[in-house]
Amino acid sequence: MHPKKQSVWWPVMAISLIASLAFAASLWLLYQATHQNHLRDLKQNTETLANIIESVARTQTEYNPGLSAKDIFQITLNVLEQGLVLTRFDRGDEELLIGMREGHVIRILRKDDEGLGFIANVPFDGKLSQPLYHALHGKTGSGELIDYAGNRVMAGYAPVPTLGIGIVMKIPREHIQAPYIRAAVWSAGIVLVMIGLFSTAFIQYNRRYVNDLTASEQRFAAIVEHIPFMISLKRAGDLRIALLNRAGEKLLGLDRTQLIGKSDYDRFPGEQAARLTAKDRHVLNVSGYENITEEWIDTLSSGRRLLHTQKIALKNARGKATYLLGISEDITERRQAEQALIDARDEADRASRAKSDFLSNMSHELRTPMNAILGFSQLLEYDPALTERQKGNVQEIGKAGQHLLKIINEVLDLARIESGRIDLSLEPVDVSMMVEECLSLVRALAEKRHIKTACHKPAGLSVRADHTRLRQALLNLLSNAIKYNREAGQVEVNVVREGSNRLRIRVTDTGPGIEARHLAELFQPFNRLNAARTGIEGTGIGLTISRRLIEMMGGTVGVESEVGTGSTFWIELPLETASETAPGQDHPETATGNLTPLLAATTTETPTRTVLYIEDNPANLKLVAQILTQHPHIHLLTAHTPWLGIELAQTRHPHLILLDINLPGMDGYQVLEIFRSDAQLKKIPVVAITANAMPRDIERGKQAGFTDYLTKPLDIVHFRTVIDRLLGESESGNKTSG
Repeated sequence: MHPKKQSVWWPVMAISLIASLAFAASLWLLYQATHQNHLRDLKQNTETLANIIESVARTQTEYNPGLSAKDIFQITLNVLEQGLVLTRFDRGDEELLIGMREGHVIRILRKDDEGLGFIANVPFDGKLSQPLYHALHGKTGSGELIDYAGNRVMAGYAPVPTLGIGIVMKIPREHIQAPYIRAAVWSAGIVLVMIGLFSTAFIQYNRRYVNDLTASEQRFAAIVEHIPFMISLKRAGDLRIALLNRAGEKLLGLDRTQLIGKSDYDRFPGEQAARLTAKDRHVLNVSGYENITEEWIDTLSSGRRLLHTQKIALKNARGKATYLLGISEDITERRQAEQALIDARDEADRASRAKSDFLSNMSHELRTPMNAILGFSQLLEYDPALTERQKGNVQEIGKAGQHLLKIINEVLDLARIESGRIDLSLEPVDVSMMVEECLSLVRALAEKRHIKTACHKPAGLSVRADHTRLRQALLNLLSNAIKYNREAGQVEVNVVREGSNRLRIRVTDTGPGIEARHLAELFQPFNRLNAARTGIEGTGIGLTISRRLIEMMGGTVGVESEVGTGSTFWIELPLETASETAPGQDHPETATGNLTPLLAATTTETPTRTVLYIEDNPANLKLVAQILTQHPHIHLLTAHTPWLGIELAQTRHPHLILLDINLPGMDGYQVLEIFRSDAQLKKIPVVAITANAMPRDIERGKQAGFTDYLTKPLDIVHFRTVIDRLLGESESGNKTSG
């Protein structure tokens, strides 16, 4: 039954019962009042009759002093029989008993159909009724007493001393009770009918309520049964199980009939059971709730399991804990999976570190010989003693070396991207300035093939990107558009908005175009389609690197092409509010142009500057020596071991120190630390010259305190610029201090 309906019937039932009880109480009080009135009347009437008989007997005794008591009694009875007295006591339901102490005669006077008459004398059998006994012993009164037949009657009794007799006037108690019993029966019947009606209605509604309650309990039981966690309920007193669901049976490996009524000591080893019981008691008596994130238990079916358990104390209305609810989730597999993921992640980190170390070492090992190849080829290219043919050969060596260096850089770049070891600095980049910068860098290549370049770009638009990596990707698209174009063709750059928050940079060429079936292969590493047969230099991984870099910046790279017409490659990136200034231009491309004399502005009076170069590779020592020999005012000191370099620095105090990182026995960082701890050497600028060209290597070098960090192969023009700047600062500092 619905709770609201139930709440209506209970008051109705209560009111009915209260009304019935009130009626019964009223009836009982009325009966008691009537009962007392009858007793009072019986006493009064009996006493009056006794006084009358006593008066008659005295009168007869005075007028007939010779008569015996029996005769006087008989005369008195005759007087009574004549109706002189008895008519006053005609109640229709009363009996008059007169008993004599002598003669052993009991006479009963009662009303019958013919009027009043005496019944024959009843012989006295030796048993006196209680009221007659009291009367014969001179007592006057009334009450509920036992008559001669053993029945409880309402009787009044009084003695007649003159005659020595006792008078009893009695009424059967049933005569008084009958109307009240009938009323009580009727009222009880009415009450029973009312109770029956209400009970029937209540039972009907209660049955519905019980059915709803049963259905609710069944739903609750079904929910508990199908919860995948172990649900247990323990009695607070003895901590024995009162309820267990199916998941609990499965976890513990026992049927619930084997577990209901059992404690932890019946299921687990003693030490484990004591620990679990102590926790249960703590929750019941202290905390009320406890969340146990990890708890090992031993089970019969699955061995040792790891549980996440919540314990809740269930309390009654008085706040006393009656049950302990336990909800336990088996997290063994999850924890194993998490541990497997941790192990896999650690293994991946180890593999990644090993890969990074390999890339770093490979970069160093490849760049070291390339430093000599490109460095000496640059020196030879400007050697006036060479013939034109020899200079052409040297240029071919330089071109091949640059191509090889580009392959090395791109392969290492791709490896860094795939290993996740590449860092991006996302910031607003002015697209107009970026396009102009990249076009200026490829314009010489375009002019060489008589290719015209055009650009259509709105001003003031920026994208969110890494400046250096965006330039790298855009330069790749532009250089490809020029390399794979036809002679005297055209390259057009268009910057257009895509929707409200994207910007697309489109690079369109007038080349031969690409068949649709080959478009998907363009971004596969080392796949140049048919370009390898054309003699055009390339590695086949530039587009792969560009696409992955742009995707890491939240953008996309795509292509549209038509055979015989040309192709359009595009870069799409999130649009940003245009920044006031262009982001840092701190990554210059390799400078081009003629080699200029080092410290060209110096005069013959320029003091000699000492430069110390610590390097274990003879080819690198020779290359730097030949670069610096073009300036007679630089005195070069070389050391092929770190210890020799430290000794030369401490004794000769050079103006500038060039330091390799990978040295035998002691690396460049340790040497730099020694220089920085020496009071006389710590102000000397130290430039790292190393084949460790990975981004993390460069960052580490800057943080270590190198004045500058130059990577192999050396860009001679840039190298000489750095030397010029640092020696110029050194000279300026000496003049100031002097």
